[in-house]
Amino acid sequence: MALFTSKENFLKEPITSRHILVDSDGQVVLQLDKLKPGTYAVSVYYDQDGNGKLNTGLFGIPTELVGFSNNAEGLFGPPSFEKAAFSVSTTQTIEITLGKAKD
Repeated sequence: MALFTSKENFLKEPITSRHILVDSDGQVVLQLDKLKPGTYAVSVYYDQDGNGKLNTGLFGIPTELVGFSNNAEGLFGPPSFEKAAFSVSTTQTIEITLGKAKD
């Protein structure tokens, strides 16, 4: 999981990132405490082979499962920050469903 604060740093320089194990139901719950009010976007991938990185194939398209806040999808590549962005002002829960990248 990686958390971003702007379109300039989206998918390049997260303000925080975490590696979390998937439970037996295929779920992950992550709590980020003390997040300041603002606009954020999240990207997630499932490291299926456990090598610590997102594997990609032809043209850099991910071969592992990926997801973004708002379950945003891109047309030819990842979604924009604006599509994945959400506002935080109080305690909030978001759900992200992982899937194969669209090519």
